[in-house]
Formats: sequence, structure tokens, C-alpha cells
Amino acid sequence: MRNYVLAAKSHPWLLPPFEESLRQVGDGTVSDVSRLSRGVRGPVGRPISKDEVLVALNALCDLQIFNRVGLRYRFDKTRFESTEQLRKGIQVALATMEDTSSAHHPAQLCVSLPPSLSPAAEHVIRESSVDLRSSLLDVMASAK
Repeated sequence: MRNYVLAAKSHPWLLPPFEESLRQVGDGTVSDVSRLSRGVRGPVGRPISKDEVLVALNALCDLQIFNRVGLRYRFDKTRFESTEQLRKGIQVALATMEDTSSAHHPAQLCVSLPPSLSPAAEHVIRESSVDLRSSLLDVMASAK
């Protein structure tokens, strides 16, 4: 499931239309994978690339919807239909996480510097990070 989650996270627009195009595909071997993606469009209406097709196929292989057989892929329609709620749940969860985490709680790099660090190195590190001790105190103080 890891590859599916990574693909849904890195290409959130790709999997829903690609999966929708599979509804008309019959069970069995698909010899021409590029046919699957002909009707699928990217963010600005452009056709998806071969690399994007591979991202989608690898994600679906991870859920055993497609199985590689040499250079071909075998489509398991039963597995496709039985994992529909799982796939939608993953996509919704990732979209929700993205909405809540990026807008309200941006990630910060926190460091604790050793006392033997040179002043120049300490200055460079402090420019791109936050003091770990003060961040931990902030977290504890804001805990509910």
C-alpha cells in the first residue's frame, strides 16, 4: 500500500481519472498500457505522460489491481472493485492532511547545538532552524 499512498501524495490529480478510465476495461491482460491513458488528462487538460502512467500502474500494482507478467500487465477487475473504498479513503485522507497541515502548522527544523560548535557554524545553523529547547517548551505550553 506504500507505493499507492506515495503516488496519491505526489500526484493527487493522477489516480482518480486513471482509475475512472479502468471501469470500462475487462478482466485480464492488457497488452497496450498506453491505451488506458489516452482519455486521461492532467492538471491543465494535457494528456498524461508515460512516466505518469508508470506512476499510476506501480501504485495499482502495489494494491494488486495490476500484476506484472513479463512486459505486460494483468488487470484484476475483481480486486479493482473490491478496493474502491480503500483507494477513495486514502485519497480523501491525504487531501485532508494536506489541507490542515500546510495552512495551519508548517513544519520547522528544530536543533540542539553542541557547546563545542564553532560560532560561524552555529550562526549558519540558527539561521535555518529553531532552538529545540524553546520549541519543546512551546509545544508543552500549548498542549491541551
